Amino acid sequence: MAAINEGARSRYVILDLSACFATDNTINGNNGTYYSPIGPNHMNVIKDNHYIVGVIPPDSLTTIEFNAFSGIGGLTSVTIPAGVTSIGQSAFSGISGLTSITIPTSVTSISAEAFSGCRGLTSVTFDGIINSGNFSDYFSFPGNLRAKYLAGGPGRYTRTLPATNPGTTGTWTKQ
Repeated sequence: MAAINEGARSRYVILDLSACFATDNTINGNNGTYYSPIGPNHMNVIKDNHYIVGVIPPDSLTTIEFNAFSGIGGLTSVTIPAGVTSIGQSAFSGISGLTSITIPTSVTSISAEAFSGCRGLTSVTFDGIINSGNFSDYFSFPGNLRAKYLAGGPGRYTRTLPATNPGTTGTWTKQ
């Protein structure tokens, strides 16, 4: 946060939902909503919010659905709970500041464009096994990470971006 001046610092937050309970166990970004026990709780603070720099979802979460966190311009960190089994289409798309994410053992499905447009993403740790049928081949991650993972299996993957053209997809390698 050193780059943010003191006057603006109070506007940038880490959204901590860890004490919440997700009754139907999903976060859906269609309307920027988080579904709670009494119906949709319209938390438009999630989708497209540029003041959120981190999100800690509730431990009871099992599904991160379509567009749940897409467009959160300042998001640099996400903690995916161990109970999440599915990451939906475009769930984290367009978050250029996201640099690293850990995919826990419980995740068995990653949909199309889940992390597309995450140009800053350079480190992914896959703790579990996701088969090719449940790992979309439609721009799930920038570059060829899907192919590298399917060939190499669980583990940590890093991406090297060329210094002369950092906007390119770069090359993923297993560590």
